[in-house]
Amino acid sequence: MRIHLLLGVVLALLSTACTSAPPAQEETFIRLPMGYIPDPQYAPLYVADHKGFFAAEGLEVEFDYSYETDGIALVGAGEIAFSLCSGEQVILARANGLPVVYVMQ
Repeated sequence: MRIHLLLGVVLALLSTACTSAPPAQEETFIRLPMGYIPDPQYAPLYVADHKGFFAAEGLEVEFDYSYETDGIALVGAGEIAFSLCSGEQVILARANGLPVVYVMQ
């Protein structure tokens, strides 16, 4: 009886030791246009980056401090998925035929 118990424990330990670790998640690169200068309004993004929240979700975020119009143009051309911008820039872009959508304020 004891030998069966010992054998069971050893087999359980061996099967646990032989399991492989999950594969490393590949990081997704995101270029985020967000205005032409670093600004306190972006503090939640800076804190999230500093604390590793983006990396924990498999994201590599590059803060791009170009003009709002550049970010809108990139979204309108389909080169990037989203950008941080003001509502008036979206109105101007739509008036100029760019297919952009304002999602959230």
